[in-house]
Amino acid sequence: MEDLREWYGERRHERPETDSGIERLRFILNSRHLKGCVNPVESLERFLTYKCMKRALAELQEKGHDVLDIYYPEEMRQGEERWSVDVYQDELNECCRLNWTWTVISKKELEAEGENEEELPEWEIAVDAPFSDDGIKKAIEKWLRGEGYEFGVRMIELEQAKGSGLVKELREREEGEGVSMEMMEQELKEEEDKRRADFIDTRGDKRRVFYGEGFYGSLVAEVESDRLVGKIEGIDSDIIYEGKTVKECEEKFRKAVSRYKQKQHE
Repeated sequence: MEDLREWYGERRHERPETDSGIERLRFILNSRHLKGCVNPVESLERFLTYKCMKRALAELQEKGHDVLDIYYPEEMRQGEERWSVDVYQDELNECCRLNWTWTVISKKELEAEGENEEELPEWEIAVDAPFSDDGIKKAIEKWLRGEGYEFGVRMIELEQAKGSGLVKELREREEGEGVSMEMMEQELKEEEDKRRADFIDTRGDKRRVFYGEGFYGSLVAEVESDRLVGKIEGIDSDIIYEGKTVKECEEKFRKAVSRYKQKQHE
């Protein structure tokens, strides 16, 4: 709480980081709960989620669990250079009310998204390797050892899992509405994109600030999340991008335009 008060109370989150060794070490214990967050609430959520995960892992260890079953729902190609998957562990998800447990992301994907590894939440793990199940397993094992746990890790198929978090929600909707999980995931994404597109369109301060390859991109401030959001204007699809700075949004706009044009030519 003292670090949180100083970080935001003294507006250190707005200052460029200095090269002072003391300055770099000052918040080292809580740096990943503070850096990269858009507001104090997100910092608290990161801190509380991490503490809950630690307590749940300690309880599982005390109960004699020696192997953790993990899985991921995404369809990924082995050897992919740029990739990111959400990794589920049902006991931890249920105990801490998590949508998923860890996110494992390649450093190439992290670089493409303009994210800084040092500013990721504790449960996001950056790896310098192409995608593979073994790579995910080793990343989780390394994370656990780094936190002081000696669990073994076993990768299971999605169909073998009990299901928790977002997977559980999707399964329940799948059973009730008779559509596949893949279609449900796409539907949820489209619903969120439509909501944000409507939000952008209804804002009186919307501006067309980006231009590239014949397309314009808009930008507005989303106060609730303390982020900037925009979309490619003048097309039928709702293609949304977001970021913390105008520069980050411009980079994502240009990447979104490139993906959109590539898809149109397929």
